[in-house]
Amino acid sequence: MRNHSLSFKLTAPCDMAALPLVLAYVREAAVLVGFAGDDISRIELAVEEAVSNVVQHAFLEDDEPSAFDIVCEQVTLGLRIIIREKGIPFDPGKAPVFEQGEDMEHVSARGMGMALMRQTMDEVAFHNLGTDGKETRLVKYLPGKSVHPGFEAQVQDEEPVESALDPRSAGSAPAPNTPPNTPPDSPPDTPKDMPPNTPQAIQTPPPRIDYTVRRMTADEAIEVSRSAYKNHGYTFFNEVIYYPERLAEMNAAEEMISAVAVTEDKEFMGHAALVFEDAAARTAEYTFVFVNQAFRNQGCMGRLARFLLTTPAMRPLAGVYSYSVANHVFTQRGVIKLGFRDCGILLATSPTTWKFKGIDEPGTQRISVVLSFVYLEQPSPRRIFAPLHHREMIGRILENIGAPHVLASPPQKPPSLAAQASRIDTKVYPLENCAMIKVHGYGSDSVREVRRILRELCLKQVAAIDLFLPLDDPTTCFVTAELEKLGFFFSGIQPEAGRGDALILQYLNNIPFDYDKVQVFSDLARDLLAYIRRLDPNENL
Repeated sequence: MRNHSLSFKLTAPCDMAALPLVLAYVREAAVLVGFAGDDISRIELAVEEAVSNVVQHAFLEDDEPSAFDIVCEQVTLGLRIIIREKGIPFDPGKAPVFEQGEDMEHVSARGMGMALMRQTMDEVAFHNLGTDGKETRLVKYLPGKSVHPGFEAQVQDEEPVESALDPRSAGSAPAPNTPPNTPPDSPPDTPKDMPPNTPQAIQTPPPRIDYTVRRMTADEAIEVSRSAYKNHGYTFFNEVIYYPERLAEMNAAEEMISAVAVTEDKEFMGHAALVFEDAAARTAEYTFVFVNQAFRNQGCMGRLARFLLTTPAMRPLAGVYSYSVANHVFTQRGVIKLGFRDCGILLATSPTTWKFKGIDEPGTQRISVVLSFVYLEQPSPRRIFAPLHHREMIGRILENIGAPHVLASPPQKPPSLAAQASRIDTKVYPLENCAMIKVHGYGSDSVREVRRILRELCLKQVAAIDLFLPLDDPTTCFVTAELEKLGFFFSGIQPEAGRGDALILQYLNNIPFDYDKVQVFSDLARDLLAYIRRLDPNENL
């Protein structure tokens, strides 16, 4: 009969009253593996310190889901204990380090606890897990080489316990380019932006404080992760935000430009960033915007955005785009004040599980976003081949964003595509349950290939699918109607999308959707929403 390695899991409430139960569970697991005497006491001491850290420091508010898991696993010649929770992100590199001979009065309880864990266990590591929170790993090896007879190690290629902030975890995070359903920014900073029935509208404005806006330093990346957690829990659309080491790497590589607001007392107030899709991109997304609730109504969002829009990047930028949630108008109003202009609406791109702390909202359907754009340099006029039935709306959008382009008449016959192969990219964003299809070049099989991709995505139950078509190619005038027969419908345009502007079509995959719950701010966005609603085949069944 084959022997199997020990593996147990206990879920405990975030309460020190549960500590005796946790220690009893860990003690029995240690005995089963083969530990005895002082080694069991050392394991219990390390677990007590780790659990105390979770109970005292991991959760900020009473309404948070304050429970944690303790996993005991037999590893080769020892025991691994994992304490896993979804509390606020933590950077062990910034924790106080206790040195032998140091004055005990000047060492924090957390610093002492970590020192005890490292003294009593053979390996101690802390891992960020993205949207799954974080974990502490403790490993103790048996003295000698004997293993308890009932549990000989059967594990092959055992995964080692890594050093703090596992780089492989960071490597598993999503690519820095973000899907077209970002970001659920913090609410605006001035009381006049709040509707009269919100608590902020009736509060006395807080006193103004002095603060600095500047580029983020590497050691401040953990504060960005913590800020994301404070504003959205672990529901943010891109889990890279929960890996501070990855944020620091992206900034060092200029894949991302982060700006932070910091008080004179070094308190972290907020963050915003420009994120580039790739090294050749001449546009960036304004995203990852957080202002901690204690510092709202101080003008942080405006100053962060102006800093990013006026600070030279390593390469010249044609423009910046932003996605603002449409279950309230706070962020839409804020970006318009900064000079952005609306050019599209993407429906149901994000799940209802997104949290917006500090904003009371029902969250009864998938979240839609408004796409906005601002030019940083005047574009050269070029020809836009708009499908005739969308020509008027596309013209209005181009005028709204200040584009000098000319709406060209399509040729009488479709261009010949017999010898060309389609160039189409597809990206799926699992956290959002949405996908993006980009047509870079048409071929004779373009419609058939889009149909095939659409079918695959629908079978995977992807909720919302966005399709981007090049407006500098006259073929778009002829292909659009064929794609609309598949169930796609007009959504707007994305300026400066690669080689030029792109027409956006959208497909909703059998999801309930109520247009009356979508809130938009600008006149163009209201007209565009009504236009989209008239064309949506789901609305006209």
